[in-house]
Amino acid sequence: MIPAAFDYHRPETLDEALKLLKKHGDEAKVLSGGMSLLPMLKLRLASFAHLVDINRIPGLDYIKEKGGNLCIGAMTRQAALERSDLIRTKYPILADAIPLIADPLVRNRGTIGGNVANGDPGNDQPAIMLALGATFVAQGGKERTIPANQFYKGLYSTALAPNEILTEIRIPAPPPRSGGAYAKLKRKTGDFAVAAAAVAADPRKERRDRARRHRPHECGTDAHRGGRRREISRREDAGRENHRRGRAAGGGEELAERGPPRHGRIQEGNGPRSDDTRAAQGGAARRGELTMAMHKISVTINGAVREAEVESRLLLVHLIREVFRMTGTHVGCDTSHCGACTVHLDGEPVKSCTVLAVQADGAKITTVEGLAQMAASSSVQAGLSPRSTV
Repeated sequence: MIPAAFDYHRPETLDEALKLLKKHGDEAKVLSGGMSLLPMLKLRLASFAHLVDINRIPGLDYIKEKGGNLCIGAMTRQAALERSDLIRTKYPILADAIPLIADPLVRNRGTIGGNVANGDPGNDQPAIMLALGATFVAQGGKERTIPANQFYKGLYSTALAPNEILTEIRIPAPPPRSGGAYAKLKRKTGDFAVAAAAVAADPRKERRDRARRHRPHECGTDAHRGGRRREISRREDAGRENHRRGRAAGGGEELAERGPPRHGRIQEGNGPRSDDTRAAQGGAARRGELTMAMHKISVTINGAVREAEVESRLLLVHLIREVFRMTGTHVGCDTSHCGACTVHLDGEPVKSCTVLAVQADGAKITTVEGLAQMAASSSVQAGLSPRSTV
């Protein structure tokens, strides 16, 4: 599955990113981890003319205590939160919840800011932020703070203005003898919760309702809950339809497996779209006025420097398979669940179907072919092979 056309921007400073959002308005979307956004773009459940990638803006990833708060930069990866001694020892709800978010590969790319700002009631972090009484810091024309209980307006709808970027999450330090927990029921690893609850309890509070509770799939109005159910149904239907079309088109191959022509160019597809979902996600892009720029990128893959010219929407998995012709990396589910597309990106295992090729510019990539070369040169492998053990 291939996203619709868009232009890609990679600002180097927060001010530059804010100027891009101001310039393009509702047709722009911030790209952080991309673990929710890119699958929706691939399924054509969302569509934007411009993606503003904030991954390389310095100073947005940190975990520290300041002024009686735990301050977390919006670009902090979920995996970094999982490894934090500070969170493990002082913030039990976060420590409970983070290992339950998707799977380790998603947590290596996914950010707390993206999880919070996406506005999906099925995500894990919104429940926790509400229970902990968190405050969000947004940068636009000026800095403003938004309490978590005023941030969520509806399905994929938040208090963030189109020209604002969430930059920090502030969680009050827990008082003595307080506690909390997060529990989640899901069908399998990587799924949204069937049911989940976050609870924070403070013994100093006498009134029972001071222990704030939030259930991810039960927040908002009846219309909000119904919208969530319809959105899940749309995702499943779109995935099945793309799968069916791909099978019918060519002897069992997925449409995405057909790959781009030379230089990684991908032609406009006819994947399913939802006009109301596109509107909820920021407005329909004017496709007739959009011409995607080509991006020259350079990556070090399995120790060799390779260059390519790619479209904005080309996925890393297709760069590896169709441009560089390394077919050990596979397209399996194409919805970021199975992990058949796993590669090492700058030393961290990630799913290459949820990373844009242009985002890998300057990165070091190791594919299964590279791992095979490493294994062949190891003393353990050399000792076992003559004995037909491996």
